[in-house]
Amino acid sequence: MRASRRGRNAVRVPEQRLIPDDVKIDIAGIVRRFDFDLPGQGDCVWRARMGLLVLNECGIDAEIKAGAMLVRVGPHRKRDTVRYALHNNLGGYYDGWLVGHAWNQVGDELVDFSVADWNEDVDPVGPSDRLGPPEWHINLPPFIWQPEKSLPRWRSSGEPNLGHVWYGPWGDRNPPPTATVTGKPWEMLEPYLGVIKDMVSEFEIRKRLGTS
Repeated sequence: MRASRRGRNAVRVPEQRLIPDDVKIDIAGIVRRFDFDLPGQGDCVWRARMGLLVLNECGIDAEIKAGAMLVRVGPHRKRDTVRYALHNNLGGYYDGWLVGHAWNQVGDELVDFSVADWNEDVDPVGPSDRLGPPEWHINLPPFIWQPEKSLPRWRSSGEPNLGHVWYGPWGDRNPPPTATVTGKPWEMLEPYLGVIKDMVSEFEIRKRLGTS
């Protein structure tokens, strides 16, 4: 399930893979400049919404996608897998709670600005396995922005290898909270729009991308 919020300022960068790494770093820095204390749906959902607003302001056409995410951060196969997924490794709901993940898509590249939140947001949702919290043996990058096909392949069972991240599909009959791009959640982000515009201008993102 994906959601797109194309503003009038958003244009398609002809070759998304040519976005320079230094520009990606600056865009991620803008997205992560904001801390959220907003109700429900998880930090990743708000991060993806903010990511969409920032990317559009930079002149980059983007989408929000929702599904599952699993990342292995330590030697124990189950305990050390941070799981935003149901038992079948799909995204969905459990007792009304979101058990899944949200990220952005730019062309053929997967963009996840929430990576730096993962080690702070690992409270289990669903039946407890009584193994305790994950033991972190690796350092993850602050964000992921790379061709989707270059990531390890998602599987419907099992866990990733150490250091690998799996992104999987949405599997619930009910749509994810990112399915719509209107309504109260977006209204709550409107106060940030002026700051986003100023920061994109300060970093000259559009000029560096040729989208001004």
